[in-house]
Amino acid sequence: MKAGDPGSGTNGIEIVADHPLNDHNDAIGGESREGVDMAGAHGVDAGGSSSTGSSNAYGSSVDAKGLSIFNKRPQEQPGPARRPLINLELDSYDVTHRERGHALIINQETFSVELNRRGFTRRTGTAVDERNISRKLKAMGFQVKSYPDLKASQIRSVCAKMAAQDHSDSDMFLFVILTHGEEGIVFGTDEGLEIQEVAGYFKGDKCPSLVGKPKLFFIQACRGYKTDAGVHISVTDALPASMKGSDSIKLPVEADFLFAYSTVPGYYSWRNGTNGSWFIQALCAVLDMLGDEPVELQKILIALNRKVAQSFESNNPGNADFHQMKQVPAISSMLTKDLFLTRKK
Repeated sequence: MKAGDPGSGTNGIEIVADHPLNDHNDAIGGESREGVDMAGAHGVDAGGSSSTGSSNAYGSSVDAKGLSIFNKRPQEQPGPARRPLINLELDSYDVTHRERGHALIINQETFSVELNRRGFTRRTGTAVDERNISRKLKAMGFQVKSYPDLKASQIRSVCAKMAAQDHSDSDMFLFVILTHGEEGIVFGTDEGLEIQEVAGYFKGDKCPSLVGKPKLFFIQACRGYKTDAGVHISVTDALPASMKGSDSIKLPVEADFLFAYSTVPGYYSWRNGTNGSWFIQALCAVLDMLGDEPVELQKILIALNRKVAQSFESNNPGNADFHQMKQVPAISSMLTKDLFLTRKK
């Protein structure tokens, strides 16, 4: 499928959706695949790994089997003695820790022969997404680690290793997943795994040092086959007393998560082969709002939704099923406090 990205000002730029049905119909089979030897590496520091030029060579096809962390048994989970102290009187999360926190990026560009047969083809443009969001997160003070083209088992290993770390000195944890998807599923290079399985590594009973801290997931992946044609409108100018006296309470293990999906359930998620996905383009743009003055996360997410909904539209006059289509992200929040963000000093 050929389309123009309205944000790019260029017609004829390839726009694809992170779902096999669309990629199967998209004529990208003639592109070559470049290999990058990652043997012996322990992950990619996203701050300096990818090219600063316009090339998308980074991550085109990466053999990650040499990553030594994947050849080890997952570390034992930390014990309950590492549970953090939480001030229940505060209306907002504590963001005054020594560190902003860890940010993981899983960047899937190429997939196995079997998945290729099923239509899960190369995700052109994802290297641009990885490069741009890595820079933004580093500017916010996150310790960024990016892993390209991981099998499902390797994604589990990365999650287990991260969950086993001590996050006591961190404000929060952030996870960006760039891949093909279906409803509730994200894909490794060889098979899918459930989003809830990935999130499960960071729940309170598995990762005690993140209890009471924000765990933010940003997922660029399709969630179904449907497209959104949009609709035309006219525009005008226009702590409870019962808890007092107790030094310990129970918190739900599902609490303090937020999932920002690139699209709503059942729908495609659009990606531009040159500029990256609409979702990550918009996310990087709204993160530029951050300065010295705190901005509450919900304001950022509303701006993200508005940016994707209003600024992007597919352009494929030759195919009515994929012409002038729209997209809007979907936010699912279990946060229990306001979260004010600034650039970490």
